[in-house]
Parts: sequence; C-alpha cells; structure tokens
Amino acid sequence: MKGLGGSFSHEDTEPSKMYLVDSGLVMNVPVPYALRPERMPEVILSCDFFPLDPMQGPRRGAEYARVNNIPFPPVNIPSDEEINPSKGCYAFEGPIGPDILHFPIFNKENSGDLYKVLMAEYLITNTQYTRGQLEALMGYATQNIRNHVTEIRDMIIEAFNKHKEP
Repeated sequence: MKGLGGSFSHEDTEPSKMYLVDSGLVMNVPVPYALRPERMPEVILSCDFFPLDPMQGPRRGAEYARVNNIPFPPVNIPSDEEINPSKGCYAFEGPIGPDILHFPIFNKENSGDLYKVLMAEYLITNTQYTRGQLEALMGYATQNIRNHVTEIRDMIIEAFNKHKEP
C-alpha cells in the first residue's frame, strides 16, 4: 500500500504474506477495500467498532458494492438488531459475492446487559483511552472471535469446497 488512500496492487504483495488494511481509517467502513476486483475475496471477516451503529459496516459495504456494480450478498438485518445486536456474529451469504461474517464489538452475547454502557464509554469521538480501557476493548474483540471460531472455520471450509476441482 502506498499511503492511506494510495494504490495497492497485486505486485505489492508476496504470496507468503498477508497484508491487512484498516479501511475504517480511510472510509469508516471495513468492507470496500476487500472488494477490489483483483482480490476476488470469498470470505470477509468484518470486525466492526462503531458503537453508535454496530451494523454500519455491512450496510455501507452493500451500498458501496451496489453503486460500484460489485457482487455482494444480501444484507438483511432485523430492525431490533440494528442498534442493539444480540449476537456477536452475523452471517451474510448469497448466490453472488463473498460470504461475510460481521462481528459487532459490543453485543448482548459478549457483554450482557453492559453492552449499552460500553457503547457509551467507547464513543468513536473519544480520542484517548486508558491502558485498562484498551485491554478491555481487546478482550471483547477477542472473545467475540473465540465465541465464533466454528462459524469462521465452517465458512472458510465451505468457500474452499465451492472452488475445489471435482
């Protein structure tokens, strides 16, 4: 990658390495960078930290894909889950585009009744956190992933099997 919104080409990578880009720094949506046509992703893990709108990533990613004519699965989120996610992982799959697992950082599953308090504590407008706050935040993110290792593994295996030669 060359600079924050700069070019990123296949020639910039080595086959044995993985390059991760925090697209939130560029456009505050974790999906579009992964949708570049030359990447052809099959599975996207969307770990989102936007407490005021925990489902913003998949919704805005779907809109970005629609506007740019990029295949993307349907993003259907129950209205009661939009602001108050009950689960730590949401799957979006369809006949076209990559399969997506979306992990809202705070949800009823990993933080119980505290999730609203945590969303208020970690507002995106706060530019400074204590070491303890950062460690707690990483703990919630880690717990989210650990709680859903089976779903991650199954989606990757399913994507692999779709493209296996007979």
